[in-house]
Amino acid sequence: MSDRSSLDSRLALATQAATEAGRLIVQQTDRRGTLKDDRLREIVTEADRASERLIIDAIRSHFPADAMLGEEFGLQPGSSGYAWVIDPIDGTTNYAHGIPIFVVSIGIVHEGRVVVGVVYDPNRNDTFKAVRGGGAFRNGECLHTRTAPLSTRTLFGFSSRFIGPPPPHVVRVLEDFDEYRNLGSAALHLCAIACGWLDGAFSDSTKLWDIAAGSLLVEEAGGRITRFDGAPVFPLTQTLSEYAVDRLPFLATNGHLDHAALKAIFTGER
Repeated sequence: MSDRSSLDSRLALATQAATEAGRLIVQQTDRRGTLKDDRLREIVTEADRASERLIIDAIRSHFPADAMLGEEFGLQPGSSGYAWVIDPIDGTTNYAHGIPIFVVSIGIVHEGRVVVGVVYDPNRNDTFKAVRGGGAFRNGECLHTRTAPLSTRTLFGFSSRFIGPPPPHVVRVLEDFDEYRNLGSAALHLCAIACGWLDGAFSDSTKLWDIAAGSLLVEEAGGRITRFDGAPVFPLTQTLSEYAVDRLPFLATNGHLDHAALKAIFTGER
């Protein structure tokens, strides 16, 4: 297990790096995106790369033995047992279109579990952070999920990416619940669960860097994160190099929803 001083020192650096990266990206005037994956229509901006470079440089300066997995520059191995999982801009499509809904997300993994999570929203100067076992916080205020049970009024964040007709589980969610939101950022959906703004969120198109930091915020605020069938997302079961490629679908909730009912909705096993 990690000792608290190691976690606190990494939390401090993650907070500083996320804040500096967030300030950098909002100052960019040229936000044009280019396709990096034509099949999935994913885009990247120069600000994504500049943000990730800033974060990588900070980690190298203070924790050179730590591994890093970033959305733009991939895996950089380390020997310390810690791995920084970096999304330099979560919500790049929003960013490229001038929509002020995007964040910088940094999670730190140790022994397969996220032990530090920081999400910085530069548009609202909101800092969400958590250390495993130490609670979740937004700008210093302790967070708790909403204690609402599953009902037609359950409010889901929904960030699935699909080309063509929506997959069956998306159709079932749209049919079974009255309200849902797509903020264009899985990390922000997870922060919203931790804050008690959303009851749950899901996506079948996310990567580890989209959800690493936010997953810890949800858990430390009293929520739960699993795969669609109820199997745990963490501890991780694959190597970091595999997560650089493989998608990581998730279903996160406030911890008070009926997970048997949710499994039926998301897997079709009614």
